[in-house]
Amino acid sequence: ATFDDPGFREYHRRMQIFILLYIEAGSYLNEEEDGWEFVVLSRKRKDGTATYHFIGYSSLYNFYCFPENVRMRLSQFVILPPYQRQGHGSELYKAIYYYVLTCPAVSELTVEDPAEAFEDLRDRNDLRMLLANEQFMKEGFGTQSVTASHGGGRVQKTKSHTRSAPMGVSRGTMSQGKMGPPVDKAWAEKWRKDLKIATRQFQRLVEMLIMLHLDSADVRRARAFRLQAKERIYRFNFEILAQLEKEERLQKLEETFQSVCEDYTRLLAMVR
Repeated sequence: ATFDDPGFREYHRRMQIFILLYIEAGSYLNEEEDGWEFVVLSRKRKDGTATYHFIGYSSLYNFYCFPENVRMRLSQFVILPPYQRQGHGSELYKAIYYYVLTCPAVSELTVEDPAEAFEDLRDRNDLRMLLANEQFMKEGFGTQSVTASHGGGRVQKTKSHTRSAPMGVSRGTMSQGKMGPPVDKAWAEKWRKDLKIATRQFQRLVEMLIMLHLDSADVRRARAFRLQAKERIYRFNFEILAQLEKEERLQKLEETFQSVCEDYTRLLAMVR
């Protein structure tokens, strides 16, 4: 919906109170700005006559993206407490993402200042989407690493090996593919644009998937993965790390890498 839809402006004024109640430092948006879109989640009940019960909603804002597209930013996202932890947030997020995929003018979906709980929700759903994309997984890891019978992208376990993968992730088969490591950057960028995922988010997802497949016994690939992840971490934190002496910078980079891997392990355990 948009503010141009009859009656929606008044409806939005009633429902936006939940932003102040359930989003820390949340605030009302400016109705005079053009470019706002909304996705509202309701529960339909039939007790004689159909009624709709409000569950939550999200606000989206369109920014100009050179040269002639827009970048859609997810600005606010709220699910009312009685409906939380029932999968409604994931359904709302997926509805938004697949809506973005259908919009030719939208180049990518970004998120404004996500809370930790929303970051987890986003990561889980993005990971499941990539795991279910059989073509993406085949190109990334080779035909032996995915199977349609395991969700179109689940890792097949290799029974003849018992060694654990880095940071405690269960080991899967690692065959030749564009994921490397290191990942083929041109291939990854093409898929990122096709899937309309923001750059940093897509890079993190790629790292998680590589980690899921990585065999700790393969020293060369384990090192390549470590260098790939550290390069992204360094670029993202360049202004802070560049101020440190070399020894301290390397130490902080390693500490951050280990922390990132621990978080990846936690997230991967949620989607397998």
